[in-house]
Amino acid sequence: MAAQFMSLALVAHTLGTSRYASYLAVTASVAWASLLGLGFLPALTARIARAVARGCRDDEIAMVSAGIWIAASAGGVLVILAAALSFLGTDAWFDGIRASHDPGEVRAGLLTALGVIAVHFLSSASTAIRAGYQESHISNGLSTIANATVLIGAWTVAVQGPDIPSFVLAIYAPFTLLFLYDLLRIFHARPYLWPPASPMTLLQPLEGRESLLSMCRVTWALQLYNFLINSGMVVLVSHLERSRETAEFGSLMRFVTLATSVISLLVTPLLPAISDAAARAEMSWVKQHYRRAVSLTLGAATIIGLVLAAAGPMLFRLWLGGANAPPQSVCIIFGLYFIVSMSSLTHFNFALALGGIQRVGTLFLMQAGLAYALALSFAPQLGNVGVGLAMLASTLAVTGWMLPRRVRERLAH
Repeated sequence: MAAQFMSLALVAHTLGTSRYASYLAVTASVAWASLLGLGFLPALTARIARAVARGCRDDEIAMVSAGIWIAASAGGVLVILAAALSFLGTDAWFDGIRASHDPGEVRAGLLTALGVIAVHFLSSASTAIRAGYQESHISNGLSTIANATVLIGAWTVAVQGPDIPSFVLAIYAPFTLLFLYDLLRIFHARPYLWPPASPMTLLQPLEGRESLLSMCRVTWALQLYNFLINSGMVVLVSHLERSRETAEFGSLMRFVTLATSVISLLVTPLLPAISDAAARAEMSWVKQHYRRAVSLTLGAATIIGLVLAAAGPMLFRLWLGGANAPPQSVCIIFGLYFIVSMSSLTHFNFALALGGIQRVGTLFLMQAGLAYALALSFAPQLGNVGVGLAMLASTLAVTGWMLPRRVRERLAH
């Protein structure tokens, strides 16, 4: 997390407010590409954990094969899209980012990001597979190495000549390459997992079990929600407001994303064990660790949210410079939003691990629709304050209370 904060600070200080806003808009604009993965990563983890708990190697092989083919297919679509954008010269998407002083630099940044994400689809399967085997410590170790490489790369770009495409490569490519290497290590250690040379694996249902793709429907809905809120809102603000407001809002959303990733590390390694215990009907153990995990994650989220609300402007001035620091009112709203959103995410993860995810995807999509409706109504008069209020109100109205109730009902059975 420290490396990510420091690398983003290098981007902000060396590019200046206008180009920094363009960088944030670039990374937000290509985040939709993650939707091509159909939300398969958390579903893959849960399915592998259940297969291992039951000692069913056939299910284990089928799940890994399906996940690899989904990842490879999504990456292939992105490669085709990037090639089409390069050769056909469709500029409407690129010209939508008004913060840019140089459309050519933004265009190159977008194409670079698409290329990196295309490869990352395949490499990211390694983290889900490791988590399913309860080997997340290996992924975490590689993430530490990648973060150190990111910091070195971002510093080199800042010194040698900063531009948006180079920063995209420096910050995102190390994770892609290291996790691709780890995927090869997984297949070397477990040669029986090599996927069969036929994409029909995706279409073959498992005997007596829910297929990976059916579980992906819910996790994909959550992924779509995360894109619409964490990235889509940044793009919306870049069209409705000026470069300064885009930089402020994008910085806040990047902070929320990084803080969410860190707190998720407190509970995510536990989820395969929850799936394993639920499959064995050891519900007393599940309830005990549910209470402990919720207390830990929401306690950490509350501390971060209160710090953001109380000292956010000062911290952002130290981190990204005064031109990119959001005002106190926006920080207060986002501090409250962070606490509520972490509660929703934590309970979703438990619902996924327990298998109680029916119609949860619909809830997240309803929440996203409400957030956009409120944001479009509030933003013209209130700016970033209105967008933050829209996100907070929509979360409280939908998943903020429905998901905790659903998990408690699941545990009561």
